[in-house]
Amino acid sequence: MVKTSKLWKIVALLAVIALLVPFVGGCGQQSKGQALYEQAQQCDTEKMYTKAAKAYKEALPLLEKERKKAEATKCRMALQRMQLFTMTYPLLVAEVKKQIAEKYPHVSQAERDRWISSGEIEHMTWDGKVHYFDQAADNISFRHMDVMRQNVEKCIFYKDFVTNINETLAAPNTPPWQPYSRPNIYVGTANVNIPRAELPKDGTFKLWWPLPVVTGPQDSVTLLSVTPDKYVKQPASLDEDISLAYMEVPLEQLTGDLDITVKFQFTHYTEHYQVDPNNVGTYDKSDPVYKKYTRSYGN
Repeated sequence: MVKTSKLWKIVALLAVIALLVPFVGGCGQQSKGQALYEQAQQCDTEKMYTKAAKAYKEALPLLEKERKKAEATKCRMALQRMQLFTMTYPLLVAEVKKQIAEKYPHVSQAERDRWISSGEIEHMTWDGKVHYFDQAADNISFRHMDVMRQNVEKCIFYKDFVTNINETLAAPNTPPWQPYSRPNIYVGTANVNIPRAELPKDGTFKLWWPLPVVTGPQDSVTLLSVTPDKYVKQPASLDEDISLAYMEVPLEQLTGDLDITVKFQFTHYTEHYQVDPNNVGTYDKSDPVYKKYTRSYGN
């Protein structure tokens, strides 16, 4: 027979095990948000972007509710990337063919088909189908100058445009030590206006405003105003390589339309270069650097 003291020890041990089993099992369980996030990542890897975007969108509020801050941030960034892909490359082959035919009716069907079949038009494969850049048709005329020249109206516009610039910037010869002359002051205005109904009820709307920077022929760059300025989180760095003013709008506090205006000013000079042809030399067309920077690609 089992002694009473020993029996109680066995009962106590079994009770502890009974308590530990659900605890251990619970540690290994995956949250719903995490499961959806990993499902979205798998679809993302397989370039099934519509399914990935849907899963990321469903996973995001769950991850936030589960207080998985790091995963929620990654999920949000991935969702934005999915939306960027699908917005930038929305056209299927039938749609891009239609756009090209409407824009270049004077070009033969065979040549238009060759533009597509050659793969030169910007494209991505997602959801198992080839999707084309939303401005693919416009870019063709910049890639094929013979096609551009057939558009008489556009050629006249460019000729007038270039002529006016040359007349504006024409300047007398300057001494070699004076590379900049004839300063012009430019004032720019940038505006974003979005109806309140088109924005989410809450969250943070982020904006990055590109602004001019100080360079050799460009100075006196000034940010005149930001209206309203309460959304500015990081002022523009006008003397860096890239100038961006960063803003955040708390949407739960936005009662009316989003309306932001940025005004800036800068001075730009005509540049003069004194080039001695004897110092130019010849290109080594077999050099990797030459091949890299003279190759044809994209735009």
